[in-house]
Amino acid sequence: CTKYSNCVFFRVLFLKYVPVPGLKTGYDILSSTWPQYIKDLGIAVKLPEVVPTGTVLGEIDEEIAKEFGFSNQLTIIAGMTDSVAACIASGARNPGDMNTALGSTITWKVLSKEIVYDEKGRVYSHLHPANCFLPGGLGNSGGYGIRSMLDASPEELAVFATRMKETEPSTAFAYPLPTKGETYPFVDPEFMPFVSDENCKGEKLYKALIEGAACIERMGYETVESMGAKIGGNVWTTGGGAMVDMWMKIRANVLNRVILRARFPESAYGAALIAAMRTWYQGDFVKTADSFILEQARFEPDPHLAKKYDAYYKKFLDVVEKRKVHLLKNLK
Repeated sequence: CTKYSNCVFFRVLFLKYVPVPGLKTGYDILSSTWPQYIKDLGIAVKLPEVVPTGTVLGEIDEEIAKEFGFSNQLTIIAGMTDSVAACIASGARNPGDMNTALGSTITWKVLSKEIVYDEKGRVYSHLHPANCFLPGGLGNSGGYGIRSMLDASPEELAVFATRMKETEPSTAFAYPLPTKGETYPFVDPEFMPFVSDENCKGEKLYKALIEGAACIERMGYETVESMGAKIGGNVWTTGGGAMVDMWMKIRANVLNRVILRARFPESAYGAALIAAMRTWYQGDFVKTADSFILEQARFEPDPHLAKKYDAYYKKFLDVVEKRKVHLLKNLK
């Protein structure tokens, strides 16, 4: 956005302001104020002012503009954390839309008209500029767990990915974790990564791990749905794993939903979208997304395979539950 004369988004934290993710500091996003227990401490007056995403904070400092060669008319606009910026860039824009980030770990986000409460503390809700809440969770499964359990280099993983075919589900079940412990979709500090068949190796293990990650993703959305989030829109995907087409096809079949990948699913692009939203679209994020987010790839579920993977998923849940029970028995 820096090539335009009237807007720029600096993703930095100013001493005077905190973007809406200030909720992690204890800020109450429902009442738009610091809660009473913080006020009672006598420190609220020393805390930063919290403003909604897209709020104009001021003009660029003339010295900074000169140093970097920017126009001195650039506007500074409040943003959000990296993960929310990636969600903004993902393409998710309507209530019910979902965003899965497939990186070293898996993160889930859902656009919800209602705030979601989780007594177990697994899920918390940001505010989304499309006038929605953004309940989400962060697990320990993901790319790092897949690499660790395969003991493979990124180059070897790329070879496995190109050789993998869209076939029926594996006979093995796997839960990819780099070490013991899970935080979402369930909390269990003792839960261990596993492969149900010790003879499952190489490319077969890679496929089972990818399928396991897709099953975990489905668990995550079913978990937040059980808390009251209404899902049913598209699943927009970000992160390095989103570039593995066969993973996307398996996810489409396991979730039985359309998986979409935007052309520019990076946090920096999400930051620019917020600047554009405030500058050209009067704060309307849906219009902004419709204008700037381009669909790069779409993965439709195969009805035959989706039915097969639904049965596979139910067995996966049983395997996971039995392993949790087994751990509890050992702890006793």
